[in-house]
Amino acid sequence: MTESSHISGETIIASKREAILALLALHGLHDHLASGDGTRTT
Repeated sequence: MTESSHISGETIIASKREAILALLALHGLHDHLASGDGTRTT
């Protein structure tokens, strides 16, 4: 039982990390579209 709870805890941490990365990616994309209108600045 402790093993499964440990795995679920790591899964929750991983999903939180994925959610944060997704939010950062969406925020970066929003900034990119708002600032450049399709032109790449990098």
